[in-house]
Amino acid sequence: MALDYLTPQMTKDTGRMVDNDYFETAYRVLEQHPQILGSRIAMLGLSFGTAVTLGMAAYSHVVKMGRLQCPLLLVVGEDDQNWPSSESAMDMKEMMERAGNSHLLTVLSYKNVGHLIEPPFTPFTRASTINTDTNPPTKVMTVWGGELVAHSRAQEDAWRKTLVFLRENLYGGMKHGALFSNL
Repeated sequence: MALDYLTPQMTKDTGRMVDNDYFETAYRVLEQHPQILGSRIAMLGLSFGTAVTLGMAAYSHVVKMGRLQCPLLLVVGEDDQNWPSSESAMDMKEMMERAGNSHLLTVLSYKNVGHLIEPPFTPFTRASTINTDTNPPTKVMTVWGGELVAHSRAQEDAWRKTLVFLRENLYGGMKHGALFSNL
């Protein structure tokens, strides 16, 4: 399920950003869907979506956690020119260690790689223009960072490792075929 959290109709109608209820409702839909094993739901966030995903995992009433107590994979580019993602990952590592949950954290960090580490074969963009949400909208140049070859290789490597991470953490310990017994 993909959620539009920046421009949904309710934001256009009210001028307000969506709140946690929006995401919790989506989580409940997945949790109660007959073709989904409700106890094994993963969330994936990219760029600003990472903050939304982490907030949902750490503070959601649905997830019932006061602090993160689930496996977490962070994929960061060390040449991120948009956000201090490497530094943020190290801060999170320290927080997880202090909480006694460092065993739940996996960090993939890539040299010469920028901000948008997307699935493989997504075109590399070192910089782009985006529209602000001001009235009237203004175009601004955003620098993402990274070098073409390193970034492309990181996207392939990170995607492979993300799939392994999901397989291990969503399907691990299940008997073969148990996953699809409700289909």
